[in-house]
Amino acid sequence: MLQGIAHAHSTHSYDGRLGLRELQTLLSDAKIDFCLMSEHVESLDYEKIVAMLADYAALPPDGCLMIPGIEIDDLHILIYGVTAIQPYGNIEELAAQMFRRGSLIFVSHPVKVRGKLPEAILPWLSGVEIWNTRYDGRSAPRPWNLKLWAELERGRGLLQPLVGVDFHMSSDLSQVRVEVDCEKESGAILEAIAAGRHRLSNGGKTLDPARLLGAPSFGTFVFDFVVAVNRGLTKLQFRMPRVLKRAVKKIV
Repeated sequence: MLQGIAHAHSTHSYDGRLGLRELQTLLSDAKIDFCLMSEHVESLDYEKIVAMLADYAALPPDGCLMIPGIEIDDLHILIYGVTAIQPYGNIEELAAQMFRRGSLIFVSHPVKVRGKLPEAILPWLSGVEIWNTRYDGRSAPRPWNLKLWAELERGRGLLQPLVGVDFHMSSDLSQVRVEVDCEKESGAILEAIAAGRHRLSNGGKTLDPARLLGAPSFGTFVFDFVVAVNRGLTKLQFRMPRVLKRAVKKIV
């Protein structure tokens, strides 16, 4: 069973802290077999995406398999499995092109969605990121995310649930995993996820999204409370000590 993570950024993204090879080494040392990457298009244009794909192709073949992908915040989507690209006019054209090429498209961190999702993306969706540990905390998925997944499924048919770490720096690496039983090859991994032949886990324990639907999450409440307190302290120009901040982050 391959162990993987989803939703990660390297320095190809404007806010990534680790270079691609440095990130690959970190994940390999953590016994992670594959990583679904999601570089921000805000820091990329066509030429930079071409250069980025060349960097991915030049990575050592052993260790963690780094699967190229992009994130389009304006459309609230993650696009996994970007293997080639043609010139495009705008981000909608880019997303449509990736859909036609067979990339997987997931709703990203639903907590950031305000109002309805763009109608254009709905036919392209493969699933929903039901848990983003950077925005939802590390204890459990946010109930709203699960509700959105269920509502989209009713309107669109089978949509796969996925968990993401939203990795930008080493401290973002949580224990949520995407597990697949297939060859360690990009196409096989993406095909397994698209078909629902994958398992979600947290700390080695299987996560069943359907059973969590409608259940309250005390952990999410605590996480949101801590975030609100931290923001209030920041406005008062008081910074939480890094040691305390890291300790809190590991808990919630």
